Amino acid sequence: MGIFHPNIDPVYLIKRAGTTEDPFVELNETKTVKYGKVRLVEFPDFNSEFKVVSQDGVEFAATTEENPNDEEYRVDYIAGLVIFNPSQEGKDFDFNYFGTGYLNIPAARVTSEDSDVDIQEILDAQGNIVTRLDESLSATENIEQLVLNNEVVKNVDYQSNQAELNQKIAKKVEQTYVDAILSNLTDGSPKEIFYSVSSLLSKYPSGAVGPMLVFDSLHLDGAHAYIWDGSTWADIGVYQSSGIADSSISVGNLSNNVVEMIESGEGTGPWILNYPTDMSLAANTTRNFIINKLFTQENLIKKVKLDTLATGNVNIYVFSKLNDQFTVLSKTTIAADIGLKSYDVNINLPANTYIGVQGALKYKATGGLGVFDNNSGILTVGNTYTGTFSGITTLVLSIDIAFKAGTPLKTLALTSTVDPGRISKDLKSYIERKWYGEEEVFSALYDSGKVRELGTKNTYLINKPLGKSTIMRLKLYSLSGGKCYIYIVDKSSDSTQYTVRKKYEFTAVVGENTFELITTNDANQYLVIFGAISCTTGVTNGVEFYDTLKTNADSTVTYYSDLAVGSTYPITKSGVTLALGIVLYGVLDSSYVAGTSILNNFTSGFQKRPDNGQVLFTVPVNQFVVDKSSTITNVNDNESNIINVPSALWLPSTYKVSGKKVPLVMMAHGHGEYLTTDGTWGTNPTWIAWKDSIVAAGYAVFDINGYDNTINPGSKHWGSPRTIEAYFKAYLWITENFNVDYRLIITGGSMGGMTALNFANAHANIARCVLAYAPCTDFVNQVSSQAWRDEYLTSYAITNLENVPGWTPININYLNIPLKIWHGTGDTTLNYTYSQTLVNKLKANNCPSELRLMSGSGHDVAYGNQTVMKESLMFMNRFKI
Repeated sequence: MGIFHPNIDPVYLIKRAGTTEDPFVELNETKTVKYGKVRLVEFPDFNSEFKVVSQDGVEFAATTEENPNDEEYRVDYIAGLVIFNPSQEGKDFDFNYFGTGYLNIPAARVTSEDSDVDIQEILDAQGNIVTRLDESLSATENIEQLVLNNEVVKNVDYQSNQAELNQKIAKKVEQTYVDAILSNLTDGSPKEIFYSVSSLLSKYPSGAVGPMLVFDSLHLDGAHAYIWDGSTWADIGVYQSSGIADSSISVGNLSNNVVEMIESGEGTGPWILNYPTDMSLAANTTRNFIINKLFTQENLIKKVKLDTLATGNVNIYVFSKLNDQFTVLSKTTIAADIGLKSYDVNINLPANTYIGVQGALKYKATGGLGVFDNNSGILTVGNTYTGTFSGITTLVLSIDIAFKAGTPLKTLALTSTVDPGRISKDLKSYIERKWYGEEEVFSALYDSGKVRELGTKNTYLINKPLGKSTIMRLKLYSLSGGKCYIYIVDKSSDSTQYTVRKKYEFTAVVGENTFELITTNDANQYLVIFGAISCTTGVTNGVEFYDTLKTNADSTVTYYSDLAVGSTYPITKSGVTLALGIVLYGVLDSSYVAGTSILNNFTSGFQKRPDNGQVLFTVPVNQFVVDKSSTITNVNDNESNIINVPSALWLPSTYKVSGKKVPLVMMAHGHGEYLTTDGTWGTNPTWIAWKDSIVAAGYAVFDINGYDNTINPGSKHWGSPRTIEAYFKAYLWITENFNVDYRLIITGGSMGGMTALNFANAHANIARCVLAYAPCTDFVNQVSSQAWRDEYLTSYAITNLENVPGWTPININYLNIPLKIWHGTGDTTLNYTYSQTLVNKLKANNCPSELRLMSGSGHDVAYGNQTVMKESLMFMNRFKI
């Protein structure tokens, strides 16, 4: 048994027993899926292993379902067939199974019950089917080619096309209009944002140039872009911004407003006075000098740079001036070290004031702004002194200042979704320089160092410590162009060797070159150079250099080049001075470390997600701050009046410290709920589950305890201006410390719904949308009829409800933020009709507002029942960019 007989006719049946004497036969065959199935050579054994493997090595799974999925198959053991999903049509598969036998039946023996005509006769009557099919295929291809070549067309199509062509000719637009559209589509950015298609049609019924971004309840997959096609607004699909390649954003790619934000960043700007560095005369330490420069605008001095001849105190004064009388407004004392140093300060500089200094500073008698003199010793704040203009009218002091600018650069981070990895090296260096200011940190007679080049053999250590500094940029001069190498090294105390710590390679062109780099150096590190850098040797006022070489026992010399980081090399003092065609620029600041200032604030310095995803923090609030509802009139700003409100942030598992920002949701709880310093968040399991479901959907969520105070312990001040202030402080802390979207999704239930509405009204510029669940919208009328009315009055420290209308949500007339309110028609705690009134008023003012009435539902809507949870996530996802 087990022998295959391929040419048996008329009928041959082989059936194996599956015994030791007559076993089933293991078969391997490759077949192509045709009409959704494969016919096997033999009938497979049901109890043996059956394998189906695709040509790319994927083993498919067996199923008993009538219609298999993409990577499944079903075996018909009776017919010997394998059935596949239609997606596998025409694909080859390998089959491994145990055959039980086969059945061959000639076509001539197959007939139908009601006819004497057999299958073989039908086939014979058709002649050679293959030949006929080939002929038909050839004819079809000829017809197709005629159509493709526009050589044939049906009359009905001709008439239809002619009519359509005539319409298009009638509608054709001017070339200038086409050019205008194309010019506005070059960057793909939306020109305006709308929160419904109807609002777009209302504003531009006859069209407008440029794509428009539309958030609409019709679009469940996010915002869509619309373009005017000449007759209607066409929906061109989900809006997606262009991708940005790594390290591709350079300084030249920045718009003017971004450059302005960087250059006026929250840090220090450029040095203001720019005094010369070649000062040698010593100022009288008891003498006060008032710099002859009026500062007309209010500012904050963040850094002071001093060059002193001795260790000691230096006093910085701020003066107002009337004629020759100077009144001391403030005094700041700096414990100065010897030499050129930068010091961090916070000196308020009012408008129309002067700056003065007293201490052991260097100065020179030529150049500069000139000074006023006063010889009264250390001055007292509040006193007025006479200042006489100095006889040395061009005296210049070695003091410089750098301001903190007014616009926080963090705004750039908050409004940017750009990953730091997309920023080019030169832009990072540029931002660093603009943030901290820039000064010369190392030079060796640059203007003289252009006579010859170092050559390809000598590697020089410049015997001048770099000092505690950060190099951000270097300028070098090359006579011939080529490779240049800069090394930062540690020199041994006996000056016999050094160890390479950092290595930088540049390719210079002939002439002056500028290169970007960011590196922080220790005070005792030195510079080693090699390559096509110009120099002049033997100059009297240059810097001493060491040769990197070793003299061998046989008097030969070994030179070293292309040094390796971590390796140590011998050096020999040359006894010659050198002028170099190289200058290093950066920051002389012992507290500054490269990459930890602006770049962290930009997007890369955010905090990591804790393992449990929960971040606990507090926000400080003055419990006596007066708002419209309070009867408190005496407000003192001191530590005893500050309370720290417990707050919490929950981060999704998808959160990362860089890259795409996580959407942020404010979730304000209602009456009876709370948040403790240990992270306990109320007692309502439905509300907690609602928060968990939002986090699981990829959102970050935060809430605060509300505004407790020592006057009324346990009170929350839901929705009051004090509460809004506390929530906003929490929002600021979160956006500054975590990689979350600065545009906020605002939610709240019950009394927390009032908080959500009032917060959105106060901070509409940071809101994406608002969701309120059974909210309190008319505080006066809804609370006055409740049994807990007096509790609320006490909680808010008010004696009557007349003080409240200034901030109750029902008085909001315009809120151009997408708003949706859910409210149960059976709610006896907060009646739904007040929500209706608010939504109707906002809709009448063309504000994007929606109301979802839950028939028969009660106040449980405020805490997110299953229907509300599902619908809310769909609403949020509309605005999830």
